[in-house]
Amino acid sequence: MVGARRSIGDDHVGPIAVAHHVLAHFHLHGHDGAHRFDAGDIDLPRDLSPALLTVLYRTLQEGLTNVLRHADARRVRIEASASPRGVTLILQDDGRGFDPNAPRPASAGIGLANLRRRLQSLGGRLEIHSAPGQGVRLAVFVPPAARSLRQG
Repeated sequence: MVGARRSIGDDHVGPIAVAHHVLAHFHLHGHDGAHRFDAGDIDLPRDLSPALLTVLYRTLQEGLTNVLRHADARRVRIEASASPRGVTLILQDDGRGFDPNAPRPASAGIGLANLRRRLQSLGGRLEIHSAPGQGVRLAVFVPPAARSLRQG
């Protein structure tokens, strides 16, 4: 998939393929590859809506970008599942962590804020669990209605 321009909805590209694509991009652009990528329990149906696939893609892209830029992590784990209650995606690292309640510096990016807005548009939410020295756990929850949502 590296080098090809494809829609996130093409061929039902799943979060794991997306994660590998994002990591391959970083390796091609000079990052050291010292991270262990662990695709844990991934159990998602192939019929997720393009809107939901896009949110999952952006979550992984932003989360993995933050791990590579800031976390100094050795391990990254991804879990995803779907149930009658909705879709869940977890991205967790063992890096330096941070205090999510601390004031954000003026130089901080807007990636997580954009993710929150995207998720809210689907009725979902983003939870960030972290503490200094404890890594980061991003948890995305999207209700069942977003599984089949079609963008017009």
